[in-house]
Formats: sequence, C-alpha cells, structure tokens
Amino acid sequence: MTDNYDSTVANFFAGLLMLPITLLVRAFVLRKLWTWFIVPGLHAPVIEIPVAIGISLIVTLLVLHPGIKQDEKYAATPFYMKSLASVLTALFGLGLAWLVHLFL
Repeated sequence: MTDNYDSTVANFFAGLLMLPITLLVRAFVLRKLWTWFIVPGLHAPVIEIPVAIGISLIVTLLVLHPGIKQDEKYAATPFYMKSLASVLTALFGLGLAWLVHLFL
C-alpha cells in the first residue's frame, strides 16, 4: 500500500509542477498563432500572455467533457503525462502553423 500511495503522491506533485508549464506553453503558442493569423486577417488587437491563458482555459472548459466516459487506459494515465502530451501537441501545432505562416 505504501508504494501505491508514494506513487500517487509523486504523480500529484509532478502534475502540480507541470500545470504552470502547460499553461504558459499553451498561452505562448496561442499568442503566436493569434499574432500570425488573427491580427492580420481580422485586424484584431494583439493579445498578451494573461489573456491567452484565459482564452486557453475557456476553450478547455468548453471542449472538455468530464461526463463522457473515457477509456480505462487514458483515465489511468497520470496527470503529468497528460500535461506533457498537451505541451508537445501545442509545440507540434506551433511548428505546423509556422510552416503555414511562411506562405502568407
């Protein structure tokens, strides 16, 4: 029981450390995409990091459906691994957007 408890506590603190990193990376990527595509296309104002964090949280709340049953494998994945996947997905999206941005 102690090993399982220690693992749970370690996963909790690892996830807690990943949370601000995830928020900042996703906000940075959103800000870049906004600056590259929304500002010139819609003549919208440039957004700052705190606004990008807020938009990212709003989108997450709108897209996340906690009532929907997830498969057991995903549900058992530690939070820090889900956060890392979110960061890597955002950076991959930034890379793709950068390539598209080159053709504007």
